Amino acid sequence: MSNFYYIEEMLSLKEAEVTSLEMLEDKQILHLSIPKKEQCCPHCHTRTSRIKDYRSQTVFIAIVNDLPVYAQFRKRRYSCPACYRTFYPSLSFVQPYQRRSQ
Repeated sequence: MSNFYYIEEMLSLKEAEVTSLEMLEDKQILHLSIPKKEQCCPHCHTRTSRIKDYRSQTVFIAIVNDLPVYAQFRKRRYSCPACYRTFYPSLSFVQPYQRRSQ
């Protein structure tokens, strides 16, 4: 069990693991790690674990003790070997193109 288990449970972070918490004067930043796993291509439904690249994303999570809490993580973009398209896997705590969690 990680040191941040209760934070993960409170925020319902199923796919992510909190690696560190950064406390600044005006905000708090949770640094997340998303484990690598095989994904299914949404276009042709082929299973792949081939990663094309990463992109950093920061998402607003909640307000705790009058300070905004943000989650910062590296989002993977996968490459499909069958149809040659790229895609981002879906995450339960943030929808595509969103800057706020659900």
